[in-house]
Amino acid sequence: MKKRQEEERQRERLLKELEEKENQKRKLEEEARERERRPPVFVEPKKCPPLGLESHRVENDQILASSMAHHGFGPQRGRLNMQGSDDEEDIYGGAWCANPEERDHWFEVDARRETEFTGIIIQGRDSQTYHDFVTSFYVAFSNDSRDWTLLHDGYSDWLFFGNSDRDSPVLSQFVEPVVARYIRILPQTWNGSLCMRAEVLGCPLSDPNTYHSQNEVTPVDYLDFRHHNYKDMRQLMKTINEECPNITRIYNLGKSYKDLKIYAMEISDNPGEHEIGEPEFRYTAGLHGNEALGRELLLLLMQFLCKEYNDGNPRVRRIVDGIRIHLVPSLNPDAYELAYETGSEMGNWGVGHWTEEGFDIFQNFPDLNTVLWGAEDKGWVPRVVPNHHIPIPEDFLSENGSVAMETRAIISWMERNPFVLGANLQEGEKMVTYPFDMDRPSKVAAEGEARSRRTRQYEYEEEEDDEEMWRRTQHHHHGHQEEEEEMKVSPDDSMFRWLAISYASTHLTMGDTYHGACHTEDFTRDRAS
Repeated sequence: MKKRQEEERQRERLLKELEEKENQKRKLEEEARERERRPPVFVEPKKCPPLGLESHRVENDQILASSMAHHGFGPQRGRLNMQGSDDEEDIYGGAWCANPEERDHWFEVDARRETEFTGIIIQGRDSQTYHDFVTSFYVAFSNDSRDWTLLHDGYSDWLFFGNSDRDSPVLSQFVEPVVARYIRILPQTWNGSLCMRAEVLGCPLSDPNTYHSQNEVTPVDYLDFRHHNYKDMRQLMKTINEECPNITRIYNLGKSYKDLKIYAMEISDNPGEHEIGEPEFRYTAGLHGNEALGRELLLLLMQFLCKEYNDGNPRVRRIVDGIRIHLVPSLNPDAYELAYETGSEMGNWGVGHWTEEGFDIFQNFPDLNTVLWGAEDKGWVPRVVPNHHIPIPEDFLSENGSVAMETRAIISWMERNPFVLGANLQEGEKMVTYPFDMDRPSKVAAEGEARSRRTRQYEYEEEEDDEEMWRRTQHHHHGHQEEEEEMKVSPDDSMFRWLAISYASTHLTMGDTYHGACHTEDFTRDRAS
């Protein structure tokens, strides 16, 4: 009897275990079917900053290549946005170009330590004549520069698509980071000649056992050169205002095309008030949104004046108590945001240069100089045409005028405040100072008689329709600038020369011509710095 009961209990346990296994099996099958029905979830690839080919943080001896077309197109010229010459005899080529007689081609970067590589940016040759760029390539990695592994997905090697033109940078991101010390780009197909510029994205790993070159110098920088986007800029200005409420005031000139306020910081002993006899200065930056240095300099100036005033610096207190200072760090906030989001690696000189409407604010103001000079040449000054405060042409600010919203806001701001001095900070690559803009060209009178300005003003026979001619001249010249025939010395020429020498002598890398520039065309020869 007992034996039979024991057998029944065992049978029940076995049946229960079988049932549980069946239930578990059905549950797993249902979960598998559910996963198949569920849409795939893609994880965004890890993002790392550039190693520094473009910025030259990666040194020349860290870059190697399989060959080069000639000495002017070595691997050191294969840096992203490197600018070069089409002159075959020039040693500054616009890319790394391989020897066409070789069969195996590669471009190698030594990170000098284990690095998580996350992507590559490639670009064609900088040239006005040749259309040379890589259209497809493989990527390989190594820890000893001898044994190389091609990037693959377990089934086949990954072939990346490259450029379709010579200027536009193309980003190729890896699905997962690859840890290695060396990375190679292996071009497979190309347009024209095999020429390439590149940047490598990666996060260096800290490993005390990692080998470093004995000659490597690791720079230490205790300053935070973080760029401030629109939100950060506004927050920083607010913080400064809270720290120095008695000498600062935040206001705005108006709004940009995308409805961003153009903020200004006033620094004065009585902010918000114009005191008789107290001069008003304005310092502006960011006419071109992609010129970021001016913005940061003015933000630093705000911080400096606030801190030094609170600390009792006598010179700063004398400046703040005696001058009403207006600082506008970003006159073109829409364009800055565009350039900031794009990044220097994927951008070019044109990204963020213009306003959202397509205006270059720097060239968007009325040309009143030509109006005055034309009137002087005709002897209309000062009887018909004033020699100061020349009015803006009526049609310039009309609703149909080709004027940016930002330009209108700046003009309105300048008309509301009696500024006696103004400076606009712009950035370029090859000039340190901008001593003059639109200096008057020297001209010889057609009749060959040299008249003094005073003689022209008081002895020139006035025509009957002078005022009508003045109006027509003003209308004709507000957007026109006569071509200069020769350069003239600026009234402040010696000061600008001193500034240029002082700056260049303390920034000696400006003389390193191999660094190259960042524009497709060399627009920087006439730009400000």
